[in-house]
Amino acid sequence: MQDEPFNSTSVYAQYRVMKLAAENRVKVVLDGQGGDELFTGYAPYYASLWYDLVKNYRWGAIMKEARSLKNSPVNVRDIITTISKRLFAKISPGFLITAMKTLTQPESRYIDRDLAHAFHGRDVLAKELSSFSINEESYKLINNGHLQKLLKYEDRNSMANSIESRTPFSDDKELMEYLFSLPSIYKIHNGWSKSLLRDSMRGLLPESIVARTDKLGFEIPECKWLAELKDKFKPLFKEADPHIDTCSIYDDFDGLMSGISPSRGSVLWRFINVMIWKKVFKLN
Repeated sequence: MQDEPFNSTSVYAQYRVMKLAAENRVKVVLDGQGGDELFTGYAPYYASLWYDLVKNYRWGAIMKEARSLKNSPVNVRDIITTISKRLFAKISPGFLITAMKTLTQPESRYIDRDLAHAFHGRDVLAKELSSFSINEESYKLINNGHLQKLLKYEDRNSMANSIESRTPFSDDKELMEYLFSLPSIYKIHNGWSKSLLRDSMRGLLPESIVARTDKLGFEIPECKWLAELKDKFKPLFKEADPHIDTCSIYDDFDGLMSGISPSRGSVLWRFINVMIWKKVFKLN
């Protein structure tokens, strides 16, 4: 249904949600796509807020937010780590970012070097996406491809099941412009992400929903699925591929699958997904 590889099996989970809705004769759904980008629903936004507060010497606000981190899905270490990574990306040349990616994602060694070099610009783009203010980060997520990618997945998954999916947070221009006019401290406040949205929903939604601190999307047991299906996936790498070192993946497959972690699982899924995609569409 997507017609191209996608980077996470959560896209499949979204497809199953749409399929279930269709089976229950639902024709139109409302979806919150864009809410995280506008109202600061992602954990890295905390790093942007803290950096902004430190830069403007707002030590009182920093101490208040630090005491309120129990209301958030992050801790001080997470925030400092994210800020450090962004500073590194900001001051480093693109080739050094690529080298660090190779060290932190050893599976990237299976990608053809010429292909990796051709997409070196992607790492430079990642550098440009490193933001130090909430509004700037929000703007980039909305306009630099991230949200468009999510909306594309949603559109294809919903249309494949004859469902009209409406995303009001992604097309209300006046709402977007208003939110971009507000200071960062109103968007993450007292440790709460999506502070404005939570406050507006108090009394309309149960407090257990308004006061949730965990952040979940279309969560799926990706590592469990990969482990259970590894014997079906391994034969995919018997065939040679001009862009992927399939022979080495085949030889290393059992080791790669042992003790699989969420981050490694996502990378392995991308290799598997590409091979399935090429098989389905009969591509060389």
